[in-house]
Amino acid sequence: MGPYLFVMLLWLNSINKSYPGSRVLQDVTAEFEGGCIVALLGANGAGKTTLLRCLSTLSTPDSGDVRMDGEILTRGRLDLRRRLMFLPDFPDLFADTDPLEVIAMHLRLWQAERPGVEHRVADLADRLQIASLCGVPVSNFSRGQRYKTAFAAMASVDPEVWMLDEPFASGMDPQGIGVFREEAAAAARERGRIILYSTQMVELACGFADKIAVISRGQLTVLDAEADLQRDPRKLEQLLTARRR
Repeated sequence: MGPYLFVMLLWLNSINKSYPGSRVLQDVTAEFEGGCIVALLGANGAGKTTLLRCLSTLSTPDSGDVRMDGEILTRGRLDLRRRLMFLPDFPDLFADTDPLEVIAMHLRLWQAERPGVEHRVADLADRLQIASLCGVPVSNFSRGQRYKTAFAAMASVDPEVWMLDEPFASGMDPQGIGVFREEAAAAARERGRIILYSTQMVELACGFADKIAVISRGQLTVLDAEADLQRDPRKLEQLLTARRR
């Protein structure tokens, strides 16, 4: 346990989700606690994004529920929703806003405005190399620049649960990826946040996660990256191969 006093608990309770002709999530149950980086690993179409959308209330499970510290998370519980944030792989930002406006909007919506936050915003903008883009509408941005802007907003708000869809395949350059790694690690280790990100990359999951949540055929298996896998991608690849047979 880190130096934080309160450890939050995120619980997925028997979540099922289907679309016409396809059952995407099947009795997904898992528990994640604060201070943990979780890699949600699966192939294309495995259900990673659907699960993140259910966790963020953008989608509603057909059955089952998500609980934060024992309270059921629903779309109407704005108090609970402000404790988490979801960053999709293609952030949907207002076209005529610039990076500072995007960040300010998120701080206001999440009620995260606080003394000194402007210094935090300036530091993130500088490290992510988007400070020079202030005044430029995001409609002119590349995909990576849009993702950096949205990530700066997430890190400025600093919710208790960070959920990111494919940050390592977001179009961010190495500088942006490096800032994501640094910020995610500090949020988990120093402030007890839950960091949950999706990926298809076995090596990244083994190298940058405390737990690996493998999703396959709609079902979820949670593994300890150190105790179960010794951070060895080959062991995880063998497991994935066996699950496909």
